[in-house]
Amino acid sequence: MIANPSGFWYLLMLAPLLLLLWLGYRGGKRDVIRLAGRWRSQEVGNVFVVKWFFSALAMLLFTVFCVLAISGISWGQYPVSTSYSGTDVSMAIDVSRSMLAEDLYPSRMKRVAGVVREVVSENPGIRFDMVVFKGTAVEVLPATQDTEAMRSVADVLGPSMLTSPGTDIQRGIQTALKAFPEQDPNRHIILLFTDGGSLTGDPLKAARQAAARHVPIYVIASGTIAGAPIPRGGGRFVEDAAGNRVIAKVDMPALESIAKVSGGSVLMLSNPLITRKIDAIIGRQSPIGSVGSYRLELREQYRVFVVSALLCLFVFLAVRIVRWRGIV
Repeated sequence: MIANPSGFWYLLMLAPLLLLLWLGYRGGKRDVIRLAGRWRSQEVGNVFVVKWFFSALAMLLFTVFCVLAISGISWGQYPVSTSYSGTDVSMAIDVSRSMLAEDLYPSRMKRVAGVVREVVSENPGIRFDMVVFKGTAVEVLPATQDTEAMRSVADVLGPSMLTSPGTDIQRGIQTALKAFPEQDPNRHIILLFTDGGSLTGDPLKAARQAAARHVPIYVIASGTIAGAPIPRGGGRFVEDAAGNRVIAKVDMPALESIAKVSGGSVLMLSNPLITRKIDAIIGRQSPIGSVGSYRLELREQYRVFVVSALLCLFVFLAVRIVRWRGIV
């Protein structure tokens, strides 16, 4: 895995570096031969070529290893001990096209992704799973404390994740519920990210099922009451049969009913403090104390490249400093 692929752009420095080394070679060889005189020019010139080759190679490799070190290359895994609070959170996220509306900056979907990344990063002792839904619902990530995996999925949230048309909030909630084992003693909550537009299904039925299992649903109203047009791409927007733009608005009555029936509440995604409010809800639901757990993390290998770079730098300096035995 490469954590910072943009670091490879620094490899472009090899071209001007190679040019500088070549110019130094031409000028250096000319000066050395001039100083050596007519009778020793061949011998001195050959030694200079050998020393220049190895010093230039060492400098080029030094640069390459430095770039590899800052690129964040990782391989291999190792277990990391963590504390688990005993709380499981299922994030049910609406990825229907209406979530592309831009009444929240930069869009509803991207705002949701940003909140998801922040919440999982700020709650390392919580297990999260993720469900996405449109006309159907899929658990894309089972319960995990791997925050990097959650952030990676959040980066690709969008309508293209599912091909089914429409929006069925009921399926989204029920799939999130299935992520929690029936006899699991842990605390469970559902964070439902949606604008409330459900074309099929019965969201209240799913909310009652959640209430029967003592799983509150905290609804994050994703959008505004005024709403916004739904982008189709290419500067176009979704239109109705009359050719008018369809305005996707947040259905607050529907969202409030889901939250009330399940024992949860409604939060506005537009609230600048939304992440802090979600963190507070998770904290209230978490029992006192924690249990031991662990997760696998990728082993960063920058030390290998740093050591290799230092060795190349040592070779570069040594070749230039060591006396030319038999010549000088």
